[in-house]
Amino acid sequence: MTEQTVTRTVPQQSSKRKVTKLRAAAFSLCDVYGGGYGGLQSGYLALFWTTFCGLTITQAQGIMGISTVLSAVMAIIIGGVSDNLYRTRFGRRFGRRRPLMLIGAMILVLAISMWLPGFNYGFYFVIFFLWTAANQVIMIPFYCLSSEMTDDFEERTELQTMRTMIPGLVNFGLTWLTVAILKGLGEKNSWTYTVLAIVMIAIYVLCIGASVKATWERTPEEMGITEAEFDRRQSLSDHLKEFGHIVLGYFTTLRIRAFQKHLALYLLVQSFLDVANYCFTFFVVYVLSGSVALSTALGSLSILGAVFAPIEGAIFKRTGVRGSYTVACLGSIASLGAYALLAINHDSIPTVMWIPALFILQGIWMFFRQNLYYLVWVTYPYLPDIDEIVTKERREGVYMGAILFFRRVTQGLAVGLLGVYLGSQGFDASAKSQPDSALQALMNSYVWIVVAGIVLVWIIALTYNLNKRTHGILVKEVERLKAGGSKADVDPETRKVVENLTGVRYEKCWPEDK
Repeated sequence: MTEQTVTRTVPQQSSKRKVTKLRAAAFSLCDVYGGGYGGLQSGYLALFWTTFCGLTITQAQGIMGISTVLSAVMAIIIGGVSDNLYRTRFGRRFGRRRPLMLIGAMILVLAISMWLPGFNYGFYFVIFFLWTAANQVIMIPFYCLSSEMTDDFEERTELQTMRTMIPGLVNFGLTWLTVAILKGLGEKNSWTYTVLAIVMIAIYVLCIGASVKATWERTPEEMGITEAEFDRRQSLSDHLKEFGHIVLGYFTTLRIRAFQKHLALYLLVQSFLDVANYCFTFFVVYVLSGSVALSTALGSLSILGAVFAPIEGAIFKRTGVRGSYTVACLGSIASLGAYALLAINHDSIPTVMWIPALFILQGIWMFFRQNLYYLVWVTYPYLPDIDEIVTKERREGVYMGAILFFRRVTQGLAVGLLGVYLGSQGFDASAKSQPDSALQALMNSYVWIVVAGIVLVWIIALTYNLNKRTHGILVKEVERLKAGGSKADVDPETRKVVENLTGVRYEKCWPEDK
């Protein structure tokens, strides 16, 4: 095959490019959709369907529940497809990550139709499933891009920091835009919600496009996929073997020690913060004797997590996983402990004192809470590097698919168990007052159960030795082996770092080609 042909079929640029702050900011825009679509869906879609489309609440929630389960399966499929798209003519020509994001954006445009009245249950079910599937088609490749764009520890941290800051600020503004549309057009009109959906989806599509434009991927050559391999005709048995290899790949992720720890940290953080989020309004209203308006005002301080994202990034760059989780966990424990003290003593403190103290405390808690969310995402891009020295493959999609699969499967489990616990203690969300046992249960749930979970997170994080130095050692060893270096020449420190992060004996790493 001529050089001209190779250039035509492989348009991707080399991944050895500089990640500037402006490019990192543009990269992050896709997460305006990732962080905002759920609010549009959970806040207004069921209301729209039941008010204007003739669906019952059971039908509406059933559509969403079934689609959530199906989305877990979609995560597995899209992760594997994305990783292996370079082995197709489409992938060789257009890429394996960004084209999927654009396809997903086109599906979002189609999904506007679920915000139109006059259709039946089956239509809304199909379109909502496409809407849910589009989320996986867009976000799994997007999450992989930071690993594709650079191997540099600081550049990846910059990408993830911008991913926390910029979308958080933009979605804060979009919340007020939503309020303006609802108030300006009237909440009683069906077309108000249609206009809202069109505006939001248009913004999401533009943000996805900007992210695609600003990013790049590894080329097939960098992935080790040769023209000879691509040109080889494959039989049905070859395709079945590849499919089996993809399925097996999801199971093999669990043998990597770093992934075991990352998955545990991710699921624990998400689940226990789900508990805190669910309890918050009830805690403010019943335990602190506040109001729904007060809880809403306190909740708006979550914007501080986005504002202070650069501080979170700086802490991670300097201290790695152990140090960053130590700061986040100790700060969270102290904040929740202070909440307990305020809850116990607020009746004896003048309102003019404890309300300002409450806002200050909430601001501090929001910083550390957001830091926990930040850490479970900033550490993901390093997992494929650790995996590569064991498998000689780049499996960003498989890892993200596995993470989202487990999240979808466990999503709601913690809150479901919490509901059972609160109910057993006499809590009734519709009541104007609660018995003492329910108040104590709310205190236990918002403070002490979450604190126990954070302590467990901290214990696991202390065993996770990923930082700028150890990551640099790992990447340098992969580059040495790629260049033809012998495993027999590994130095003791590198061997120790590799075995600590992978959980695999060094001799079993970087397998010989068959």
